[in-house]
Amino acid sequence: MQPPVTNAPTPATGTAATAYRFSGMPSHVKNAVRMIQPFYSENSTVDKARAFWDAFERATVGLDESLRLSAFRECLKGKPGEEWWMYSRIEDFETLRVRFHNQFICLTPLQMIERLKNTKRSRGMSAEVWGDLIQGLCDEAQCFDPRMRY
Repeated sequence: MQPPVTNAPTPATGTAATAYRFSGMPSHVKNAVRMIQPFYSENSTVDKARAFWDAFERATVGLDESLRLSAFRECLKGKPGEEWWMYSRIEDFETLRVRFHNQFICLTPLQMIERLKNTKRSRGMSAEVWGDLIQGLCDEAQCFDPRMRY
């Protein structure tokens, strides 16, 4: 007699990937992770990265390091962040804290200018929101050239 066929979730399958990443997490941890606002790495600002990190750190205090890392991975969205995670070797929470800070919170002036130049307006984004985003990036980069702002 053959064992019953099950559709076990795999890392490569759509919604099953979420179940896969959550596997092994106690339900209270799953619920806590779902309550944390995801970090969208594309077009993020230093303020948004800092706010995300502060909320994430508070929400995961007391969790085992491996659960904290899994929870962080679940909250990370956007191609730049996912590529950063994929090519990083992060095995403990302190390493994650330092590297997240270096990658998303503490940018060099040249990185900030490059980020400003590469920022694209999302479809459906209002002119007001777009202007606020560019102004925030200019302020962070300490770029006072009016041509970069408008």
